[in-house]
Parts: sequence; structure tokens; C-alpha cells
Amino acid sequence: DSHLYCATVFDTILCWPRTKRGTWATLPCLKELGGIRYDTRQNATRYCQLNGEWDNYTNYNQCHHVAVEDEFELSVELPTIIYYVGYTISLISLLLAVLIFVHF
Repeated sequence: DSHLYCATVFDTILCWPRTKRGTWATLPCLKELGGIRYDTRQNATRYCQLNGEWDNYTNYNQCHHVAVEDEFELSVELPTIIYYVGYTISLISLLLAVLIFVHF
């Protein structure tokens, strides 16, 4: 019975389930790898050969990088706004302290 299937295997990216020999296994593309997001609406495929062994090649060609512009802008803009507000408050406080010091 075990020779009718390819065994479950992990190819360092996805875990391929037990699959009937002579058929393609299809899994959704991974959500993220190394901080890079991928289109999970697409699929990766791997062939289970007739001898019950997995093909050495896994087809990740449909797993395309997805640019998330909005998320990047938020992560860059928020710290920048906080820095500018802090620097402005600091500059105003310093000028006020210098004016008080010069007055006396």
C-alpha cells in the first residue's frame, strides 16, 4: 500500500502531503518567506512519480512576490512623524530656555 503513494516530505519551503503515485500534488503558495510576501491565490506543484518517489523539482513558478506598498508606507511614515514631532518640541524647548537665560 505504501508503494502506491509518495510519502509526506518537507522540501525546506512547503510540506508535501502523501500523494498517489503518477499524480501532481498542489499546494497554495506560502504566505511569506524571508520577509517577502507571496500571492497565496497561486499554487506550487510537485509530481509524484510512478515509482512512488517525489520528483526532485518543485514548481514554484506561480508563486510571485507581492509588493505591499501601503504597509511599507505606514511603517516608514509613522516613525518619521514621531521623530519630527519630537525634534520640533525639543527645538522649541531649547529656544525658550535660551531666551529665558538671555533675559536674566
